Amino acid sequence: MTEYDIIDFEMDEVVATVNEDGELQTDDEVVAEMVEELTEGGGITIMVPGGSGDTHAYGEWTITPEDTGFLVALDEYMPSPYRIDSDQLDDVEGYRPPEEAIPGEE
Repeated sequence: MTEYDIIDFEMDEVVATVNEDGELQTDDEVVAEMVEELTEGGGITIMVPGGSGDTHAYGEWTITPEDTGFLVALDEYMPSPYRIDSDQLDDVEGYRPPEEAIPGEE
């Protein structure tokens, strides 16, 4: 697993760190609850289109911390002003580093 930081880009500070073992290290209870809520069940569950033609079926897909796209998904689903900061994201197309994020723009 990759180590990453959770930053508050409005305050420009690291509010939590997740180490290589997946352990969350933070003194911020709001951040701890947010990460737990987003990742309960072993990952981030998203809805994906599953139908064809005129059907509007959707299915659930869980992205686990071991999956390549986990940090991108976590960054997308994390509410403002929180962002993920990790060297692993530097090469992901379309990813904007926290220092380039504009508060209020999603």
